[in-house]
Amino acid sequence: MVHIPITQLLPDFLGETIDGGRLKLVQRLGSGAYGIVYKALDTWSPPHKPVYFAVKCLKKYPVGEREAVFQARELKLHKMVSGHSNILTIHRDFTDGKHIFVVLDYCPGGDLFGVITNTRPFHRNTMLVKESFTQILDAVQHCHDRHIFHRDLKPENILCDAEGNNIRLADFGLSTQVGFCSDYGLGSPYYMSPESIAAEQHGSYSCRHSDIWALGVILTNMISGRNPWKVAKLEDECYLSYLGNRDFLLNSLPISKGANNLLKQCFDLHPEARPSIAQIREAILELDTFFLTDEELVHASSAQRVIAQYYATPTPEGELFSPHHSDQEGTHCDPQASGFPSPDPEEVYLYNTAPFDSPCLAPPAKIQSPGDSSSLSASDADSSSLSASDVSSAVSGRIDHPSVFHRFPAPTLKATQISEKLTSHPRNLWKRAMRRIRAMGI
Repeated sequence: MVHIPITQLLPDFLGETIDGGRLKLVQRLGSGAYGIVYKALDTWSPPHKPVYFAVKCLKKYPVGEREAVFQARELKLHKMVSGHSNILTIHRDFTDGKHIFVVLDYCPGGDLFGVITNTRPFHRNTMLVKESFTQILDAVQHCHDRHIFHRDLKPENILCDAEGNNIRLADFGLSTQVGFCSDYGLGSPYYMSPESIAAEQHGSYSCRHSDIWALGVILTNMISGRNPWKVAKLEDECYLSYLGNRDFLLNSLPISKGANNLLKQCFDLHPEARPSIAQIREAILELDTFFLTDEELVHASSAQRVIAQYYATPTPEGELFSPHHSDQEGTHCDPQASGFPSPDPEEVYLYNTAPFDSPCLAPPAKIQSPGDSSSLSASDADSSSLSASDVSSAVSGRIDHPSVFHRFPAPTLKATQISEKLTSHPRNLWKRAMRRIRAMGI
């Protein structure tokens, strides 16, 4: 089935006034698999002190259809956590009958991806990394405390100011209240845990611990401007090198031993062995630095020095990258547009269909409704916010408590599997992995 980008299904509302004449859509900020986001002027605000919001426009689907179920779940779960200072606030939502409009905070700085790739303020700035990353941790902790698991943590879904501070976690389109699920292959490959990728696995994986893995990748992005690997599978040379030598990142990226030790814990192959968010927060605050010293850089590998030098230099103003959000879920922003070297021809994205069409998600249960409401409020979503795994797991009637689910053993790689894969590769595997990681900006 051919996937039609949502932008082709929605009219262009730029310049239109909505919400009873209150909001004027003055700028298009971006688009994704779900809809289009506009900057909106609050016409009720005083001219000398204008107030702006972000307005997300979605296509409205008939009640009970799977698309409507996913939209309702996203709104419901986002509203449940939007009161936190580090989570994007939903102010209200309404419909014109054909479309849904969600009014959100406007963050003029953009997203964390753009900050890392453009201004690069985190380079050798341990204090800023601590300030910003602990805000990310606090946002995710707030979600987990309410048994809401994001499942799509990545810099594009984290809004901030131009300095990389004042964090706001956003985009709850793949979030769930199910602690253990069998929806494999959701999200962006760079940030997915190995146990959440393998669709051939039977049983389920922990959404909580999968979020922890993604946090480790985000921290790697912030302190090095690079991804540790493209996808956590044996076929990926960087990931395979990491499995063969857990200090691969320490030897490949300009990061400190303390940062490397923390990342190794976040990337533990046994999900339950990964640290809790509270433990990560404590470790972050205790670290003296995330970076190599000048003396250490002198004796570092050429790849480490090149990466450090590149990340130290902000993108020239004329080449600033404006994050482009693909119309297909799971695809990554164009690394060429960000100023990073072009990825090698082997670059492949695994999951590039929108969640509504993804074979990884079975249709949710058909929702019986006495009638269509004018707006998708939290109460509207109460009975229509369950994915296939939500429905199958809700027999107990306690979908907000992951502890009630049967815990399947997490898939683990045997040492023999890793050894066989390592020996089957050429002897220059490590050198090839180093070359790839040099070119692999976030």
